[in-house]
Amino acid sequence: MALTIGFRDTAGSSKEQAVAAQVQSDCAIFINCRFEGYQDTLWAATHRKFYKKCMIIGTVDFIFGDAAALFQNCVLQLMKPNDGQHNVITASGRVEAIEATGIVIQKCKIVAHASLKAAKNSVKSYLSRPWKDLGRSIIMESTIGDFIAPEGYVPFRGNKGINTVFCRV
Repeated sequence: MALTIGFRDTAGSSKEQAVAAQVQSDCAIFINCRFEGYQDTLWAATHRKFYKKCMIIGTVDFIFGDAAALFQNCVLQLMKPNDGQHNVITASGRVEAIEATGIVIQKCKIVAHASLKAAKNSVKSYLSRPWKDLGRSIIMESTIGDFIAPEGYVPFRGNKGINTVFCRV
């Protein structure tokens, strides 16, 4: 269990993928924690996770993995990504159809960082895309800022996972 602690990717946006926290333990609990990064901020790698009242800041796939992860009463803040990139909050990595895994966002606030507000009309932001073929993401009872693209979902590469993904808002 982690309580009121911060995790930060100090590599910066120019390094592209750099994880601020990789969580592999089972039954991990984070309350009132802060995760700051850019691409791939928080890797909920495996098993069961619970995040409550956390602040998670990032750009591309900043919450990703193959865990059964519940984010409740959190603030998810999107920053301006590198040129030529778009923002995606979740990238689920489920690989087996029988897995009881996925990313669930409940009663959260999805907001734009000041850097993204200035570029709102030139940068697309999405709720989810599948990292693996069987990605599963659910966003429920949450406040979603008007900067999120109306389609909400974007494919990963080409049509990868497009026929097997589960994304509900």
